[in-house]
Amino acid sequence: MVALAASFALSSGLQKTSAAESFANFLVRICKPGGRYALIFAIYFATMLLSELLSNTAAVTLMFPIVADPDTGIAVTQNLNIYAALYAMMFAASLCFSTPVGYQTNLMVHGPGGYTFM
Repeated sequence: MVALAASFALSSGLQKTSAAESFANFLVRICKPGGRYALIFAIYFATMLLSELLSNTAAVTLMFPIVADPDTGIAVTQNLNIYAALYAMMFAASLCFSTPVGYQTNLMVHGPGGYTFM
């Protein structure tokens, strides 16, 4: 719960300090040669990484201003289909099952089940 609450504050801070815009510009600059598909993949990959480290809700909360801000978001500035960008973000956030850290029940069965990670 604390991570979720902190992610809202961090998301607001990303917008107010222009860090979201800077990260969006960074992703656009790196993905420029690959075009729109590379941008969608970058949104997917960045959200997936955040989802593995935080909760899926926190990952979406942090990525939303980067992707869909009406003034500086990647979808707006690069003329991407907003639905494609948001679907990529939504599906990537749902990948929190991939690691033991990504979701609470994964941690609960990790030790007793004898599972190994990496």
